[in-house]
Amino acid sequence: MPLLALVTLLVFFLIKLAGEPFAYRALDPSITEADRARLRRTLGLDDPFALQYLHWMIGDDWHQRDLNFDGEPETYGVGLGLLRGDFGVSIRYR
Repeated sequence: MPLLALVTLLVFFLIKLAGEPFAYRALDPSITEADRARLRRTLGLDDPFALQYLHWMIGDDWHQRDLNFDGEPETYGVGLGLLRGDFGVSIRYR
């Protein structure tokens, strides 16, 4: 179990080290900064590192997100996490 935890932490850290997931759209003039912020909030990329790792491992279908920045959470996440066989959705290819 400790080895599994260490490997998952290492893989998660390497994924985070790869950089901003929206870098390929940085020069697209049709995407505003508000759109980027909303997308980051929707995907949980503005959450703390530990919470992102927890969502990656066990999912975020139990966690509500505030998508319109008004302070009230509107919706639950849809990810099930690695431990439940959900490897995520590709940002680029959906």
